[in-house]
Amino acid sequence: MTENTRVFKQINNLQLKWCFLDKTNEKGNYPSHKYEVVLSMDQAQLDEFNTLPRCDKQKIREVDGRFEIKLKSKNPIRVVNKDGVMMDKEELAKIGNGSIATVKVYSYQGFGGQNFVGISAIKVNKVVEYTGGSATSFEDDGFSDEIPF
Repeated sequence: MTENTRVFKQINNLQLKWCFLDKTNEKGNYPSHKYEVVLSMDQAQLDEFNTLPRCDKQKIREVDGRFEIKLKSKNPIRVVNKDGVMMDKEELAKIGNGSIATVKVYSYQGFGGQNFVGISAIKVNKVVEYTGGSATSFEDDGFSDEIPF
């Protein structure tokens, strides 16, 4: 792949997780300060995704028989609804884990000549509404008091 050449791919019916599409991720001890989303895919979708060149730094992990990769962007990601209409910040904030989308991804040559996969657009076909996190009780977590953190 030559410099500034991008290879685009559209992958259908991916599950979205941990979406930061309405604002950048400012959570946790090491926030990315970027827009981001985790793409969850089955084996066939993974095979299609893997046709894009990417370096080992962008890891794909297996979770419950599905494959996940986190993609980030310094700029807002273009997100449209199933009718192709741009979603506003309020709608973007409602996109929760398990939402189904068609995603346009691309491979590009980055710093040091390494290939990375980026995300250019998302078409949300089915929204599973994010309703907020729930508090976790340490009394109900199943861990014994005898085991230190």
